Amino acid sequence: MRQTVLDQCGLKEKDYSLNQIRYDLRKLRLHGLIERIPHTHAYRFTQRGQKLTLLLIQLRKRIYGPIAYGTLRHRPNKDHMPNSAFERACHKIDQAFDEAIELLAA
Repeated sequence: MRQTVLDQCGLKEKDYSLNQIRYDLRKLRLHGLIERIPHTHAYRFTQRGQKLTLLLIQLRKRIYGPIAYGTLRHRPNKDHMPNSAFERACHKIDQAFDEAIELLAA
């Protein structure tokens, strides 16, 4: 499991020690998110863990990712009006999202 975490996150072995993974597994187990498969050293998600994992993935995909993209990407001049109907529609949607984000920030 440790090697999988290291590979997926691009970490080196010194960045994620065995003590850290033991701590993380213990916390996940105590919160009821994972359970140990009997007579093995493997773990699986509990039903609650699966639901929470799916929720967090969807939040990242649909909310946090687009917000981060919108705040970090280069934005053209607001007065610029695109040439095609499709570009104009995208521009209007982009402006609507900007207004919604400003309202949420308030």
